[in-house]
Amino acid sequence: MKKTPDTTTIQITAETKKLLESLKKYRRETYNDLIMRILEERGETRTRKKENTGKLEQEMRKSLDEIKAGKFKTQEQLGAELEF
Repeated sequence: MKKTPDTTTIQITAETKKLLESLKKYRRETYNDLIMRILEERGETRTRKKENTGKLEQEMRKSLDEIKAGKFKTQEQLGAELEF
């Protein structure tokens, strides 16, 4: 079964819909893609991206610390454990 992303319904006027349609880059561009593009152009998604980048950097630092502490297994060790 294909998993679909969570969605919601919003109410807009016919005039707003017509305006949004005029902003589409191509005829089949979804309203979600259009709205996200507009938000990205305005910089509204930067905060979220910075938060995600911060989390990624934190996880990478933790992983590097574990490697430096010797908390890892080589490919050969894993192969032996899994009998490859």
